[in-house]
This record gives sequence, C-alpha cells and structure tokens, in this order.
Amino acid sequence: MHFFRFITPFFLIILLTIPRVLLQSFIVVTLPVIINSLGLTSFQAKLVTPTTLIGTMLFLIPAGMIGDRYGPKKTIIYTSIAFFFISIFAAYCHSPVLFLILVFLLGVTIAFGITQGSSYVADIYPFEMRGRIIGTYTGLISLTFYLGPVVGGLVAEWGIKGIFLSNLPLLLIGLIFAKILPKLHKEEKAIVKKEYKNYFNKSFLSHCMIGLFWQGIIALISFFPAEFQVYLNLSPVESGILYSMLSIPFPLFSPIAGWLFDKMGFKIPYVIGYVALFFAWFLSFNNLNLYALCVMAFALAYVLPVSASASWGLFNQDHRSTANSIYFLLRFVGSLIGNIVAGYILFLDDTSKDFFYFNYSIAIFLGILSLPAFFYVYRASSTK
Repeated sequence: MHFFRFITPFFLIILLTIPRVLLQSFIVVTLPVIINSLGLTSFQAKLVTPTTLIGTMLFLIPAGMIGDRYGPKKTIIYTSIAFFFISIFAAYCHSPVLFLILVFLLGVTIAFGITQGSSYVADIYPFEMRGRIIGTYTGLISLTFYLGPVVGGLVAEWGIKGIFLSNLPLLLIGLIFAKILPKLHKEEKAIVKKEYKNYFNKSFLSHCMIGLFWQGIIALISFFPAEFQVYLNLSPVESGILYSMLSIPFPLFSPIAGWLFDKMGFKIPYVIGYVALFFAWFLSFNNLNLYALCVMAFALAYVLPVSASASWGLFNQDHRSTANSIYFLLRFVGSLIGNIVAGYILFLDDTSKDFFYFNYSIAIFLGILSLPAFFYVYRASSTK
C-alpha cells in the first residue's frame, strides 16, 4: 500500500473522533463558564457532566450493533454530521433544559465516535498489524484527554461558543475528505485469529475487566491537574502543561505496546505494565510523586491498548463493533469508579495527608483487583 494511502485514512478518522473526545474534557474543565453563561441553578450544574456521560454509556452497545449492521464508515460519518450540528445548537443555546438535552445528544455521538473510529481502523488494516494500529489510535485518543485541560482552559476565554465551536474546524476537514476513506476489506475468516466465540467468553470478559480497573487508574490520575492547583499552588495552565509533560509516555509507548502484541501476544506488555505500576507506587512511597506519574503513564501505555487488542480486536469482523462497545462500556464503568474516588480525595479536608501517595495507593489497589483476570487469561493462553 502506498504510504499516503496507508496513513491518510488513519488521520481522517482521528479528525472525526478527537473533537468528540476533546469536548468531554472541555465540558469538565469549563463548567464554571457554562454555568455563568446559561445561569444554571446548582442542581442543573451538577447534571451537565453526568448527562453527557450517561448519553455515552447508554448508547455504547447500540452504537456497536448499528456499526456491525451498517458498517463503521457510514456510522462514523453520519454521527459526525450530527455532532457538528448539535454542537452549533449548544453553542447558541440559552435554555438550560434544552442545553442538557443537547449535551446528552452530544454524549450519544461520542459513544458512536469511540466505538466506530476504533473499529474502522482495525478493519481497514491487515490483521498482522492490528495491535500497532489499535495501540497508536488509543495513544492519540488518550493524548487528547491529557491535553484537554490545557486546551479547554484556553478556549474557555471565548465563552460557551469557544467550548462548542473550537473543535468543529477539525471535524469539518475530516468530513470534507471523508469520501476518500477506503471501504472495508472483507476478511477471510480462515486467517483471522478467533480467540473468542461469543461475547460472554471468559477470556474476552477477563481482558475487558483488566481494561475496567486500569481505566479506573487513568481516571484517578486525570484529576492530577486539579490537585496540582490545590496542593502545589500552580495556575490552571501551569498544572495542565506539567501534567501533559509527565503523561507523555502514554502516547509514546502505546504503539510499541501494540507492536509487542502483534509479535508476542499480550503476556509481555501486560507484565511490563504491572511491574511499572508497582514501581510507580514505590516511587511515590519515597515521595517522588512526579516521577511516579511518569512511570504510571508508561504502565498504562502497556496495558490499556493491549487490553483492547486482545479483546474486541480479535473478534470476527461481523461482530467486532459490538464487542468493542462492550469493552468500552466496561471501561466507562472503571472511569466512573476512578472519578468518584478521585473527586472524594480532592475535597478531603485533612491537608496533612499526602494526597498523591493516596492516589497511587488506590491505583495499586485497582491493579491488584485486576490481577485475577490477568492470571486467568495468562493461564488460559498457556494451556492452548
């Protein structure tokens, strides 16, 4: 395949996906701006972020089923168009009730973006390099979560219109060139490594559970920009830049983790991730919290992308989108757990505690909870 034909579809899907992921970060970071612009009551303000998340979670499974029926290419293009117009309506909305309905619908389009973008890039590239493709895609998407606090703080200067319109130029470029996206190649079932026969296979669900608990870990450390402001007295921009710099191992090493998966399977990347996780906790125990964050990002790079490659990435093409949606639904459960715990830690009154070490200790606990699933898939793979 010619280089540009090879790389162009990947970046077009990124353009159709990243604006949706960034918007999630923007809404969290710029909530005070949204509250002031719309005059939201205290009750309405508390509903904004959960409403978006509920819209995403409720439609993850339907998004996967629709993707399997109509194909991820059509699905992601049409839902990108919907995201485009709903964002415009949200930017100019003045009714709090209508605004909540719009952010719910934006959450729905995010569900389609997450599932169909990843399914499409897995479908159009050869099976032999699927781990690298999923790893690179996951790394780039995760990078937007890390950059979200920084970029969100900047676009908030333009008010509510900046929050909902700033992403649209990227999306529009993706839509303009969406016609050149290649059709899916039909995989020969004989050459596809079918590790799982159905969605309730223990191996598949075990990889998903690893993703769930490790997503809880990434949700914990995503609160670090706020904690930098509270406990290190940094400005929002300073804390965002520091966090982005320390978290850079995630997008850098995710493709390497995918390459290891393609060559050797999931065992070695998982082991690297678990060892790095415990090493990060050890660094924090010795009050080296910033170094610990860097190592934690390295650990996440070797587990989360590989859990995707080793679960829905090995499904047959006809059922891959649905398997993908189940995987991400469980990861969103982990995200909810991490967000609840991190929010509780952030607002503790006892400032004598080492909050960063507290976070890393919770991360170790979540990692330990995922170990039974890891041991199961490790032993099941060894007995084949």
